[in-house]
Amino acid sequence: MLTHLGRKSGLPRQVVLEVVHHDLQTGAYFVAAGWRGKADWFKNIQSDSKVQVTVGTQTFKAEASVVQMAEAVSTFYLYACRHPFAFRELSRLMTGEKLQPVQYDCFWLAHSVPLVKLMPSLPLEEDIKNTGRNND
Repeated sequence: MLTHLGRKSGLPRQVVLEVVHHDLQTGAYFVAAGWRGKADWFKNIQSDSKVQVTVGTQTFKAEASVVQMAEAVSTFYLYACRHPFAFRELSRLMTGEKLQPVQYDCFWLAHSVPLVKLMPSLPLEEDIKNTGRNND
């Protein structure tokens, strides 16, 4: 679940998203912005990229950024290879077309649907204090 601020209201908003990939080395999560980038959450993170992410029981602060094309294509292809049925259904929901889990269709999807990286932030000083740790 992604918690972000409304670009007009400034109020917290939440949306549940499909994780396309989780990079275990960096901790980054990748999510696709459906409706060809016209979703409100996508517009909101472009206004304020500081977000909160909840995955299972874990919640953390993150920075949202749009992924460059080459990385988006390879990330979609990795998802398509690992989850071919989900890839076909996800592409149908996001674009109206049922794409196949092949590299060309991943290239087409990456050009049609923005991919967003949610990179965990370092804990803020307040967060460290709240966990009972100190710098003594």
